[in-house]
Amino acid sequence: MAFVRNGNSPEGCDENEPADVPRPRDRLRIDSDMRSSRVRRPILIATKAMLFMVYDTRRRLKKMGLQRVCRISELGPGEVKRIDEPPIAVFNVNGALFAISDICTHAEASLSEGGVDGYTVECPLHGACFDLRTGEALTPPAIEPVQTFPVIRQNDDVYVEVGGAG
Repeated sequence: MAFVRNGNSPEGCDENEPADVPRPRDRLRIDSDMRSSRVRRPILIATKAMLFMVYDTRRRLKKMGLQRVCRISELGPGEVKRIDEPPIAVFNVNGALFAISDICTHAEASLSEGGVDGYTVECPLHGACFDLRTGEALTPPAIEPVQTFPVIRQNDDVYVEVGGAG
């Protein structure tokens, strides 16, 4: 081990300090540089990218007029889910999803509480039937169709496009 002598001493070294031993502050600088560039930074970048993707997806869904209904696992075949604003019922008919206005056009009754037979839903109040695919009124006393809405599956979630009618 060589000692630094007078006249040859690099800046900051004492004349009797070994030249090849790093000082404590140099060690801290090296350790912190290695830690931040090799371990944490790639993880941090991946996390920021994923957060941005989630934020960007939610922003685009709101801009499109999409409203989240539920997770796909919460809406099994033969089941119905209702959202309140606006009142829309989403039906699962053998894996196919259909969304219609939840209010009967004949009377203020909730169609999500009615019986479903194939692609037909029956109003629980007066028995009017509607086609889930088109919204068409199939039997009296209803003569006006119900509004239909596009259903979108995004990852594991079900959304209804409330901005435009189907």
